[in-house]
Amino acid sequence: MTLQWIGLAAAWLASGYRLWVSLRQPATLWRTSFTVGIVCAAIGVTLQSFSPQIDALTAPSVGSLLNHLFIIVGLASVQVYVATLRRDSPPSGLLRRVVLVAVAAEAVTVVSWIFAAPFHSGEAEHFAELATLGVEIVLLGTGARQRFPHARLTAPLGAAHVGLEVMDSKAACRTYNILVAEERRVALALLFG
Repeated sequence: MTLQWIGLAAAWLASGYRLWVSLRQPATLWRTSFTVGIVCAAIGVTLQSFSPQIDALTAPSVGSLLNHLFIIVGLASVQVYVATLRRDSPPSGLLRRVVLVAVAAEAVTVVSWIFAAPFHSGEAEHFAELATLGVEIVLLGTGARQRFPHARLTAPLGAAHVGLEVMDSKAACRTYNILVAEERRVALALLFG
C-alpha cells in the first residue's frame, strides 16, 4: 500500500510541475499536449487505485471505465506531443485523427461495459450467508475464468473480517483441498454456468 501512495504522489507531483511550467510559459501545442498527457496519466492512475471504492459508490466497473477514458485521452495527447517534436507543426489532420481514435476507443469500452453479460447480478445476501459460517476465508470459484464480484456484494464478508479469494473454479478447488489439509477454517463457493 505504501508503494501505491508513493506512486500516486509522484504522479501528482509530476503533473503539478507540468501545470506550473505550462502556466509560466507561452502556450504551444506541444507544451499543452504534453501537460494534458501527464495530468491524464495522474488522474488515470488515481482512478485505477480507487476503482473498487468508486464502483462501490456508483456501479460496477465505473472506476475502470473512467480510468480508460483518461488514459486514452492522455495517450492521444502524447501522440500529438511526439508528432509536434518531430516537426514544427503536427501533420495535417493528425489532431482530428487522434481525437477520432480516442473517441472510438472509448465508445467501444462504454458499449462493451453496457452490454456485457453482468456478473454482478448476484445479491449481497448470498455473501452475507457465507459470512455467518464461522470461517476465516471464503474461496469463490467463478467458473472457467476469474470474474470479480462487485464490492457492494462482498461487503458483508469484509464487515465480518472474513477473507475472500476469487479465482477460477479449478484453482478454487485445488486451493480448498490444500487449506483443508492444513486444518484451516475455509469455505468454498462455486459458480456454474
